[in-house]
Parts: sequence; structure tokens; C-alpha cells
Amino acid sequence: MLKMALSIVIFFTVSILINGSHYRGGFITWKPQYPHIINQNPVAIILKQRHVWRRSSIFCNDITITTKGLIGGGSVHCISTCSTTGVLASVSAPCVAYSIKNDWSVGEVSTVINVSANVKFEAAFQGGSWISTLDVGAGGRWSISAEITTIPRSD
Repeated sequence: MLKMALSIVIFFTVSILINGSHYRGGFITWKPQYPHIINQNPVAIILKQRHVWRRSSIFCNDITITTKGLIGGGSVHCISTCSTTGVLASVSAPCVAYSIKNDWSVGEVSTVINVSANVKFEAAFQGGSWISTLDVGAGGRWSISAEITTIPRSD
């Protein structure tokens, strides 16, 4: 009985999340473009992003994928211990997958950015006005981020 009640709560929570917002989530990762070269300045970083959107708001189909059509919008910014200001990368990305049944579109992009040597900072894609029907966090902000460091490791 408890499992059934928990399943119902999860189902309704997921239904509210799916129907209430065009952004579903994603990730940001990074790696040095040339890890074998030491003492680089600036350091070339590959910033990889994958974002999932509500397809009924951010459309994607087979043609969008074939033509590498861009979906989504917004920017990744430095939000903590920034040595530079402004946009690090666009969130707009070629669509790579979609589901009509589950109402989602996925965009994925890798961007090379140049970063000063020996720095550590946080890069994020952020938004606001989170789903108003949530019991906790309604109207709040969301953020996905990655901590980037070009400080050499001792090993």
C-alpha cells in the first residue's frame, strides 16, 4: 500500500514538472582540449552541454536532427570567482533526439572556450520562475553548473 501511495505521489509530481516548464534539465561538463600540453596560457577548454526541453515548446523532429537545427536558448555564464564577465557559451544546440510520446527534445553541443591558466570558477546555465504549482520551490530559480579549474594537479 505504501509503495502504491508513493508511486502515485511520484507520478503526480513528475506530471506537474513535465507539464509546467519548457526546461527539463541537463548537464555541463568540461575537459582540456590539449591535456598533454603543459603550461598553456590560455587553456583551451571543451565545454560540453546537453539540455532537455519540452518538445511542445522547443520543437524537434527528424528534419531538425538531419539539418542540425538549433534548439533551446540562453547562455552559460561565469557565476563564481570570475576572471571574466559575460557569456562563456550559448545554450542553443543541434537537436540530437526527441520523443513525441514523452514530449521532450534534446540538444547537445561542445564549444571550445579559452580560459586563463591557474584559475578556478563556476560556469552555469540558470533560469527562474520555476513551476508555480510545486509545493516546495514554486516560483524559485534553478541552475545547472560545472566547476572549471585550470590549476595543475600535483600528480
